[in-house]
Amino acid sequence: MTQNLSYELSLNYGRSDYDQRSNGDVMTGRFRQALDAVVIDGETVCRDSAARAQGCRPIFIFEEGGISEEAATYFTAATGLDAFQEQYIVNGFVSGSVPNVSPAGDIGFVIGGEYREESARSTPDPLTQLGLATGNITPETRGAFNVREAFAELRIPLLADLPYAQALDLNLAGRVSDYSTVGSTTAWAASVEYLPTSWLKLRSQYAVAVRAPNINELFNPGSQTFPQVGDPCEGVTLSGGQAAFLNTRSNIADPDVVLNSGVDASTIGDAVAQACMLDSAIAARVARDGGFALTQPEFQGVSGFNTGNPDLTPETSKTFTIGLLFNPRWNDWWSRLSISADYYDISIEDGVGTYGRQVSVDRCYENAASFDPTSPFCGGIQRFSGGASVGALQYVNIRNLNLAEINVEGLDLKASYSLPLNDAFSAPSMDLGSLSASLTYSHLIDFSSTAFPGAAPQTFSGTVGAPDHEAVLNLLYARGPLQVTMGLQYVGEADVGFFDADLESLLPSMTFVNAQVRYDLNERTSIYAGVDNLFDEYMFVAGTNGDIGQATGWTTFPDVYDGLGRRFYGGFRFSF
Repeated sequence: MTQNLSYELSLNYGRSDYDQRSNGDVMTGRFRQALDAVVIDGETVCRDSAARAQGCRPIFIFEEGGISEEAATYFTAATGLDAFQEQYIVNGFVSGSVPNVSPAGDIGFVIGGEYREESARSTPDPLTQLGLATGNITPETRGAFNVREAFAELRIPLLADLPYAQALDLNLAGRVSDYSTVGSTTAWAASVEYLPTSWLKLRSQYAVAVRAPNINELFNPGSQTFPQVGDPCEGVTLSGGQAAFLNTRSNIADPDVVLNSGVDASTIGDAVAQACMLDSAIAARVARDGGFALTQPEFQGVSGFNTGNPDLTPETSKTFTIGLLFNPRWNDWWSRLSISADYYDISIEDGVGTYGRQVSVDRCYENAASFDPTSPFCGGIQRFSGGASVGALQYVNIRNLNLAEINVEGLDLKASYSLPLNDAFSAPSMDLGSLSASLTYSHLIDFSSTAFPGAAPQTFSGTVGAPDHEAVLNLLYARGPLQVTMGLQYVGEADVGFFDADLESLLPSMTFVNAQVRYDLNERTSIYAGVDNLFDEYMFVAGTNGDIGQATGWTTFPDVYDGLGRRFYGGFRFSF
């Protein structure tokens, strides 16, 4: 018979609205019309008569005052974005215990269910949706899903109050979900906690988890971008009826240099060249010009759309952890120490990702057998089918797919100690305060990823953002209303060669120090002052153009290393 039954039923509703409005955005088509001016009957006017009828006025961008108020009114417009996210959750569970089943104690349980609805919409203004303003084409994204879930947890005591077995508990948990988008999923976990003594706990867990794709990953109709994509077919030609490449494959400043460079005899019958010539648009360009030489507008004008995929399936992860918690109780000095160490091994399958545009283009034209306009690699490639740019890449589109495999393995260590200074030093007439320290250390053993089936695994451990060694040490001195804190962040050596093999180098380890002083004037008011990056450390890596993977505009990796240098701050807090 169950005991200590309790239950809970909850209904939650949440909604987040976002409204953005901007004035003075430029309608690019009208701006071009205003630039294209002619003189008619001694008056400078817009060339397009229909545009003149709509209010077009010529502009002179190299003259002071060359844009009149009437002209600006014609080619500027208000743009914006209206978006929301909404969620309904109904959750209920019953918890309790079942006695007289295990000799080690009562079995605890929780069983319940949940129903959740989520919906979202992001609606740009009509000009942005059509790409008529200065931004890329951004259509409306909207979608919704619901999920029904049942879950249960059990805590089963196996041993208790025995020599070298003060406690041994088995924990089981499971959740079954039914999504309106991806169907049924199952997640579960099993863990063991073992206390051989009061000061040592050993623990281990194996868990299988799932992540259903979100609304944007499923329903994004396609947001436009202008990527930089190298065309593997550039410089292709025919020699004696066989596919080959020209000696010079690219010269966007003067394509005639390519066309007049002659055939590279070593490439006659080349596999990539053969695949390229199977593309009818490229074959038409070669038949017209004698070879495929890109112009600068063609090279720089490649566009593409990032789209969702309603056929995605959930991501699945498997996690194994094993560790210990050491908290000695031998005396007052030892009881203040707490140490934990945990090993983890995590793998993720069917991760939501994309092939990447360059990978798609390269794999599509890898050889004659790989060229299939309906394949996952070739399906998003669209070339101009006619006109002056026939054969050139027009769009390289990518969509979300279940592709990636990710493996992470490492070791986490945490330690803390707190010491009242009066216990360490004899000063009975005054309060010396207390000193606390906490240390977190992470050792990354492996971090690798396979972008898609058949791709070569990539290793990220030891690179920027994933160093082999990281640590954070926090120190706190407290005495009455006074608190002084100091934090030290250690970032281990990191390689930037992953981003560009030609720039391969090992960045040295760095330590950043932050400090703060706080004083509580009373229960409601406190003042504080501090300094971040006390020693003004800076990791310079390159210029501001993002060539080795850093954010554009930065000469460091600001998400890894402090990018602002030493800075001071101060203020006060008041609570009502």
